[in-house]
Amino acid sequence: MVRVPPGITAALEGLSWPEACVIAFLSFLRDGSDRRGVVEPATAFNYLCGARFFLKNHNVDTSFMEGSEAITTVKRGMMLSFRATTGNLVADRVILPFTLDLIADCIAVELSRFIVMDQFTAMALKLGLGCLFRKCEYIRTRGTDHHLRSRDVTFVLEFTPGRSSFVEAHQARDLSIGALREVIVFVRSAKNDFEGVGNKIAFRVREVSPSVPFCIATDMFRFNAMAQPHADHPFLSYRS
Repeated sequence: MVRVPPGITAALEGLSWPEACVIAFLSFLRDGSDRRGVVEPATAFNYLCGARFFLKNHNVDTSFMEGSEAITTVKRGMMLSFRATTGNLVADRVILPFTLDLIADCIAVELSRFIVMDQFTAMALKLGLGCLFRKCEYIRTRGTDHHLRSRDVTFVLEFTPGRSSFVEAHQARDLSIGALREVIVFVRSAKNDFEGVGNKIAFRVREVSPSVPFCIATDMFRFNAMAQPHADHPFLSYRS
């Protein structure tokens, strides 16, 4: 890090030589091409701390690491890449966004699956996050008329292999959940719908796992059977 190899400066593209050394070290730790094994990002960062301590003991200035935007960006990229790795059981434990983690915990601890109003709240939380809805897009609010109605929710069911049936929510309350394959949500109005034709969002049935805390399609089907909203009523409503 003290001596800059001849001709290397032009290839750094705005990086300082010490920054390039640190980034190369982190890349080396995450590169498994030589079969030595890949360390997790957190472990790589610990190794970097050890290297920094070693350099300090040899009177090498390492203060550049604290404010380096390039090194910070590389670290962030390493974490995002690690969390998105398919089949990574370690990454699965940290892949959920913090907001989703809070919602999952709230539903599990605070809300009862036997009380309609509690399930109303749980469904609102899941829909709001899963579809990135504004409040007025899925809950009836004063002065607006583009909330999610029961007829805007369509369940895709497969009673015969290879043949799909499309059933609006108000007609599906007595059907078997075992035939459910997908739910289609029609958003009548949204900020990104400049032409005003509406948007459709589909959710396939998914198996619940540590990285998939709930299945929106299954939960919407169960809520619909419990609440039984009328066709032109808000989907998030129920017959008292």
